[in-house]
Amino acid sequence: MNVIRGRVEVKGTGLGVGGLLVVLFDIDPGTAPEGALASIGAPSSRRFGSVLTDRQGQFEFRLEFPEDKQPRLLLTVLAPEEPGVPMDQRVLFTSTDVRQIVGPVEEYLIRIPAEALKPAGIPVPVDRSVAREEPQVMLSKLRQAVEFRVAVADETRNIAGARVDTARKLAKATDAVVESRITEFSRQPAPAHSRRRNRTIPV
Repeated sequence: MNVIRGRVEVKGTGLGVGGLLVVLFDIDPGTAPEGALASIGAPSSRRFGSVLTDRQGQFEFRLEFPEDKQPRLLLTVLAPEEPGVPMDQRVLFTSTDVRQIVGPVEEYLIRIPAEALKPAGIPVPVDRSVAREEPQVMLSKLRQAVEFRVAVADETRNIAGARVDTARKLAKATDAVVESRITEFSRQPAPAHSRRRNRTIPV
């Protein structure tokens, strides 16, 4: 029993893509890797079968290969079938290398860019755990921002109030000093020349 398995994921995110058709072919030895896709469906290629990827993007083939003939494996990933859409327009990925020496287990890790999924009408998977956490994270950040603004406003008012109190105390102290000086000056005796000027002449 030979096992051919693998996973199809979105490039850059590692999220699996479900609902894709994975087709496995045996390509004629005379077919070069670059011409393998053109030979699909031709007499020189043999189709082993196809499977769908699951929700995690995983797929698996279980096959019996003849011991006297090693297959040359070519793997293709297709978008779902739609009326009026030919197969060549549904191709999302084709192996760049044809595997010629096949072991008991062969694995594939296929990364498809999100830009290639969207034109085919395939929704790009979203990490549900991130999607659930993201609103909470955003709310937490918003709450922290509001608390920061409130704290800054309160501290600004405290600083302004402290400055006003300081200014009032300074003004009060200045007024006290001025009043003290005026009182002190008014209590001093007038100079002699001032007394002479204010002297009355008897009649």
